[in-house]
Amino acid sequence: MLYLIAINLAGLLYICALRQRRSSPSTWRAWTADRAVTISLGLMVSPLFYEILTIVGPGAYLLRLGLNSMYGWITAAGAALGLVAYSVGLFRLRQQPVIGFWVVGANVLGLALSIYMGIVALKHEAFYWDAPNAGRLQYGFLKEEAAGGGGPICASDMLAVRDVHASPAVYRCPHAMVLGRMTTKPLIPWPSFNDGESAWLAQRLEDLLTEALQAE
Repeated sequence: MLYLIAINLAGLLYICALRQRRSSPSTWRAWTADRAVTISLGLMVSPLFYEILTIVGPGAYLLRLGLNSMYGWITAAGAALGLVAYSVGLFRLRQQPVIGFWVVGANVLGLALSIYMGIVALKHEAFYWDAPNAGRLQYGFLKEEAAGGGGPICASDMLAVRDVHASPAVYRCPHAMVLGRMTTKPLIPWPSFNDGESAWLAQRLEDLLTEALQAE
């Protein structure tokens, strides 16, 4: 999956940054560039770290903080900082008399990673933008009914719904990885999803909400 490849690439770039730090003279510019790269990588992969932490003890506290609602913006901030840091890195290489292959490659890959993570963040935030009633639907128990009634066809047992009161309902079906699965704004990394609209799903959601209110 592309997102997991990007996470591994971020780890590789961090190792490259550590090696570059040891081999470069300690100057204010080098220190600033190194910190910018480190912070950008940390922000870009923070949703995955947050997901891991929610499994262990501190996760319950983090979950209550609601940081998952900032997934997209945190990733976007890291991507923007990465674009600047790696672009400056490539520009500064032009001033060097001898340019190492690995240094150039690290900066080019850093730019590619930043662009990809920026797309992931923008796709995520665009889906939930101006949708206060976004939600997550456990779709497994509706699959058979949907297949016979013209509902969304989705291999996953979960759907992200942009607005549970909209008609037709706008949904996102994940193909693989989902971060923040137990939240109202799960992050489904691009491009492993497909979006769609369904009047059947909108009506079924209204029925479920009505049944829940009557049960109370």
